[in-house]
Amino acid sequence: MSAEATALEHAYEVLTSPDLTTAGALADHYRLLDAGGPFAAIGPTQALRDHPFHPVLHAIRLRSLRDHLPPGTQLAFRIGSDWPRTPNALRHRHTPIPTYCENWRLPPAPLSAIPQLYWEEGLPGIGPVTNERSRFALSIAIASVGRNITTASAAEGLGAPKVQAARVAHDWATLSEHCGWPALRKAIVTAATQLAQEPGTINYQLRREELATPDDLNARFLESEWSDTEQLWLLAMFTQSSPRLTPEAWGNLRFPAIVPERPSEREYTDGDIRELLASTPTRPEKPP
Repeated sequence: MSAEATALEHAYEVLTSPDLTTAGALADHYRLLDAGGPFAAIGPTQALRDHPFHPVLHAIRLRSLRDHLPPGTQLAFRIGSDWPRTPNALRHRHTPIPTYCENWRLPPAPLSAIPQLYWEEGLPGIGPVTNERSRFALSIAIASVGRNITTASAAEGLGAPKVQAARVAHDWATLSEHCGWPALRKAIVTAATQLAQEPGTINYQLRREELATPDDLNARFLESEWSDTEQLWLLAMFTQSSPRLTPEAWGNLRFPAIVPERPSEREYTDGDIRELLASTPTRPEKPP
C-alpha cells in the first residue's frame, strides 16, 4: 500500500471515530497532532502564535486531553463545551474559522457582567450556592472561561486580593463533590457563554471602580460619616462583593474581622441608601 493510501486510511479512521476521545487517541497513535507541524493542534503558547492550527484537530486534541489538564486550563480552553478551543487572544490570525460553530469567536464573559460573589441560586442543573467562598470560586471560574489568565489575576479583576485565589482549586473540588467535576465544568462554561451573550444591565466592574477606596464612598455623601461596619455593608451591597475580600486600596479594612452593618436609620435616611445602591444587583435571565 502506498504512503498516500495509508495516510488516507488513517484519516478515515480518525474522522469516522464514534467520539472525539477515540479520535484523539487514534490521531495521537498516527502522529497526526504534532504541535510543531504545519497545523498545530495544541502546544506551547508560542507554537500557537507562530503557527495556524486547524480548529477540528484542535478540538479533537483538547477533548482527548481534557482529564489531564489543570482545572484552570480546562476552563481557559472551554473544555466541557461542544467545541473546546484556544482562548481568543492566543489564536493565530490565519487559523481557519469553522463555519459550523456559531460561537467559535465568542469572547469571554466581560468582567463587568460578573459580580465578585456569584448569585446564590447558583448554576443551572447544579443547585443553590450560599457559601461565600463557593460563590467567589464560581465567579473566578466564570471569569477564567476563555481567558489566558491565572486565577489570581481573575480574583484581582473581580476586586479581591490576588492571595484569595490560592485555594480556589480546592473550592472547585468541594463544589463538584455532589455532581462531579465534568458536570460542574460544563455548567460553568455554559454560564460563561450565556453571560458573554447576555451580560445583563448592571456593570459590576464600574461599581467596583466607583468604590475603589473608602474616600470614594465618603465623597458621595459629604455630610455623612460612615463607620467602618457601615462602609463594608455598603461596599458589599453596591458591588455584590464580600466585605471580607476588600481590595488593597481599602487599607485597614482589608481582611476585616468586623461584621458589616446596615447604616442606622436614626442617622441615615433610606434615600441615602437608595441613592448609593441605585439598583439591586441581580443576575441576567437564566439560559433555557
